[in-house]
Amino acid sequence: MKDRTLYAVQNHIRAMSNNDSTEFDVGIHNTKTGEFFKRIWKRSEFTQDKINWLKRKNASGENIHVRISPGGKGRLVFLDDVEGLDIEQMKSDGLKPAALVETSPKNFQAWLKLDRDVDNQVLTEIHKILTEKYDADKGAAFSGHFGRLAGFTNRKDEYIGPRGYPYVLLRESRGVDCGKSQDLIDEANQNIENRKSLNINNFIESEFQKNQNISDPGQLYESIKKAYIEKVKTEDLNRIDWAFANVLYRSYRDYQKVAEALVKYSSELQERKRGHVNEYAVRTAIKAEEYQNQFGGQDYMQASHTLSQVVSERMQQIKIEGLPNLIEKDDQKPT
Repeated sequence: MKDRTLYAVQNHIRAMSNNDSTEFDVGIHNTKTGEFFKRIWKRSEFTQDKINWLKRKNASGENIHVRISPGGKGRLVFLDDVEGLDIEQMKSDGLKPAALVETSPKNFQAWLKLDRDVDNQVLTEIHKILTEKYDADKGAAFSGHFGRLAGFTNRKDEYIGPRGYPYVLLRESRGVDCGKSQDLIDEANQNIENRKSLNINNFIESEFQKNQNISDPGQLYESIKKAYIEKVKTEDLNRIDWAFANVLYRSYRDYQKVAEALVKYSSELQERKRGHVNEYAVRTAIKAEEYQNQFGGQDYMQASHTLSQVVSERMQQIKIEGLPNLIEKDDQKPT
């Protein structure tokens, strides 16, 4: 009788891949120690010996993850933390998953396959579109995110039950194209063009002028977010954070206060930047400070390279001194 774990793994891998030469990153993560390492295997290398080795790792408390090894292009879209009703809605909308994995009772990860490779910018945009539409985890909405490999147990303590840790179950593994590749690619390209057409410098200036009488930073954030979405017809929370930080810094003139406001008011920041909330908020605030003080009025794209170098140097020094703790409890553990 074939090993059930081997059977699940091989079917999961086959459903995700295009051919035998597809390379996968297999991630081994200990949630208690934080240790993470990976192995790179081709589809044909998921043999019984390797599965037995992964079983031992899993039994000793480590979670087993997988992704297609990242490159400049790809076709696989990953949705994390999706509920069953959203999966059914996705199918009703004509989108078929290549693989569907139940990672804990009634909680799913879906892998959708386009009918062609697209560059990572377009692929990430499709991640964002589908994540928003089907209420998936926004922190996983980018190309190259790891998902759980079917056939092993989910070692998160919150899921342990009378029978121990739940198995990660392969519910579907047809490996089919999603069925609406061209529609998704067209929508992604339109979103990208909408963002390019927005001059972020002019947007920051107009939002500063428009919102000078708003004293509540939470209200300011929502005003900027609404204006951004109206102009580009899509939500990009990182860009909204950038505009908010710049507008707020022009009033506060204090990067720490800007960072605190980002942590408090930025939409879904804990999920988007899980494990890096403090660093992200401080970096964004410092970047706004340097941009306003040293590059004010200069086109952001022209200044971005030099600005990034300046911010990296400042962040290195701040890390030596110790990042400020801007939140009461920052969940630093990976999912």
